[in-house]
Amino acid sequence: MIRFRPVNPDNDLIEGHSSAISKRRGRIFHASMYFADGIDDLKDPTTLVKKAMIMLGERECDWSAEKDFSVYISQLTSSPLIEKVFPRQYELILKERDILLPSSKDSPVSAIRPDRIVITTDEARIIEFKTEKGDSLPVHKRQVDSYKQIICRLFPDKKLVGYIAYFINSVIITV
Repeated sequence: MIRFRPVNPDNDLIEGHSSAISKRRGRIFHASMYFADGIDDLKDPTTLVKKAMIMLGERECDWSAEKDFSVYISQLTSSPLIEKVFPRQYELILKERDILLPSSKDSPVSAIRPDRIVITTDEARIIEFKTEKGDSLPVHKRQVDSYKQIICRLFPDKKLVGYIAYFINSVIITV
């Protein structure tokens, strides 16, 4: 669901517009990855992007699938860790799945939603996709660490590893 925030007249309208575009771009990157399982699916990133744009109701005339997205996805495939995120062999891949958490008096219902969980014969890999690193690396690491604390209960016999994949920076970081 898209949520619009009220315009603050004290803010520069261009900055607000830029933020909205950045959020839309992040949604398109995430949705593109939803259509990929293994590394072979990344060979044609433009098709992934176009599927994502259709799913999200984005107009192709607003973006260049190649320049705005595909080039970054292609660059990300050169990361030495790409096959950890998009393996050739796996037992299960969970994409954008809600995992319900036990309720408490402060929070009757809560959930986490990792971008991707890849289950192999010996590992459970938690992957978060981010548009760009910027100053947010510590926050992103805490997010993945908190997911690991919960997911370890679902897969107690698996080694847990976390990854953060940054599209614009073309880097994958182990957490």
